Amino acid sequence: MAVHRRHLAQQLIIERYLNDLYDSFTFSDQEKDDYYSEHADDLNRVNVAYAYLTDEDAAEKALAIVAAMEGTEEEDFTAAVKEVTDTEPSSTSYSLTGFDSQYGQSVTREELAPGKVFTQQNDKAWYVVYIKGLEDNAYNTVSVRHILIKAVDADGDGTYSDEEKQTAYDAVKAIEDEWRAGPATEESFAALANEKSEDGGSNENGGLYENIYKGQMVSEFDAFCFGSHKKGDVEIVYGESSAYAGYHLVYFVSADGELYSRILAGNELRSDAYNTKAAELTEGLTAERTAMWRYVMKS
Repeated sequence: MAVHRRHLAQQLIIERYLNDLYDSFTFSDQEKDDYYSEHADDLNRVNVAYAYLTDEDAAEKALAIVAAMEGTEEEDFTAAVKEVTDTEPSSTSYSLTGFDSQYGQSVTREELAPGKVFTQQNDKAWYVVYIKGLEDNAYNTVSVRHILIKAVDADGDGTYSDEEKQTAYDAVKAIEDEWRAGPATEESFAALANEKSEDGGSNENGGLYENIYKGQMVSEFDAFCFGSHKKGDVEIVYGESSAYAGYHLVYFVSADGELYSRILAGNELRSDAYNTKAAELTEGLTAERTAMWRYVMKS
């Protein structure tokens, strides 16, 4: 036990040192902008919806989806896919480099535009792809506070009944009523978040999430964050993921966070600087065996 505790203490010291080292690298906005411009193909995004067809008549279905579209909006593509396949299309996002690798044989950079639909065949399947949009990440991130109350899956079957969801909603509504009956300030909201929120990631800092980027949160939460809101706007928002279902009481704090493009560039610059420094620190050192293996051998 003494040996193990000593090893864990050493490991914790190392981890904290490395975290401090990583955080110590800072860069100017100009440096971030220059990096982003230089690596735009790897950082800009192409957002798509697509149908993946593997049936024997996949080719016919792919052409039928294109023919069934009555417009150029995403809803038109979704409706066409459902009409032909009786399923919803999937969605994903690629870097420009990744998109070229996946679909470059079917569409050129010059043809990329919201609303474009194209098909592509490989040895296993047909794809029908709809371009939802292009993202250069030059938007401000946002900050919100929230209070989460989770629905309880009483029978453990992985689904939530209307009654279970309603119970969670009623609990969140009661918290909203309590907040509005008081001073109804950001500070009073933060206090309630610390007291009542079931989100372990934010219920000790007043429910605060800063520098939220598009797609970071579940879709309903994301829609609130990037809707038209001003500081102090409060709404109840449903959210569901593989980990939970429940209701968020969300307080909008700010829409003028750091540009997401600069956050991405800063992360890349920081990782490069960290890796270079780590290589310098370990240059000439050779590990013969790990500490834990030495302890096992001693036993």
